[in-house]
Amino acid sequence: MRKLLLLFCSLVVINVFAFDCSSWSANIVGNSTSCFNGKILLTCEVANLAEGDSCLFVWQRLKGTEYETITSVKNANTLSLSSTNSGTFSYRCIVYPNVCEPDTSNIFNVMVRPDITAAEIQGQVDTICYNTRPIEFSVKTSPICGIDDSFLYQWEESTDGITYVDINGAVSDKYQPEALTSNKYYRLRTTSVQGCGERYSNAIKVCVYSDLNITTQGIDPLCYMSQGDISVSAIGQGGLYTYQWYYSTNNTNFEEISGATNSIYKTESKVGGVYYYKCRVTPIKGCMSKESDVIVVNVYGDLMPGSIIGSDTICYNTQPQMLTQATLP
Repeated sequence: MRKLLLLFCSLVVINVFAFDCSSWSANIVGNSTSCFNGKILLTCEVANLAEGDSCLFVWQRLKGTEYETITSVKNANTLSLSSTNSGTFSYRCIVYPNVCEPDTSNIFNVMVRPDITAAEIQGQVDTICYNTRPIEFSVKTSPICGIDDSFLYQWEESTDGITYVDINGAVSDKYQPEALTSNKYYRLRTTSVQGCGERYSNAIKVCVYSDLNITTQGIDPLCYMSQGDISVSAIGQGGLYTYQWYYSTNNTNFEEISGATNSIYKTESKVGGVYYYKCRVTPIKGCMSKESDVIVVNVYGDLMPGSIIGSDTICYNTQPQMLTQATLP
């Protein structure tokens, strides 16, 4: 008996889907400007590539006429660099997928701004009088951070040249300080509106003379028709002065004494009474003058000898009467 052996074979069908690589692309996006010493952050976006495909990203930068590779990383589509040089730099990214041919992205240009140049300010250089205002400060040389940058201004002041504080409302390129009674330092802080940081200008110290202080030296009471020296001494407001003395008999109405222009004045001979003197001291630096306190000079009245009474003629070898004081001296 013939046996028929039937063999049943299984047919395995493998479906292979061919991905269309013609439509995929790589494109760089990011910030086209960067501050000096800032960060350049770029992203290479891949479109229309098979989901889950693993890619190699090769980042390149133009050097001269050729592109050089900066980094080559699997599945890392971002580039982060420090912008330590100013200028315009060109970048591109070559993407190597697993299933498709590699593609080169667009050329992406990044402009790195120059480092910020601080402003230079100008203003008061000479010592000023006590409680007066310095001349106005202004910007002599403007700050720089690229051709399209602008700045915010803030004036600062300090008493020691180390610790500075903002001056309320002083936010323009000029500043007029208030009247000063002590030394102060000033500087200008400029801040880039493009976010590229801030810089400080040179500092200017404004020196202020100390306030004018006058002390007086009087004298003890004077004898009738005698003289004495009275004087003033001054300090502050520059150290050199002119003097003018004044005289009064009632401490209200004072008259200028002609020729009395030294710090020491010898009083004129006076009859008995009370006399008042003061001196106007004027700094030669042009600072405000000031009057001294009043010096009071007492002058004794004239000495009257008094009188006595009694016999003025007596006999020889006789005793005169008792003499009697008639008036006191």
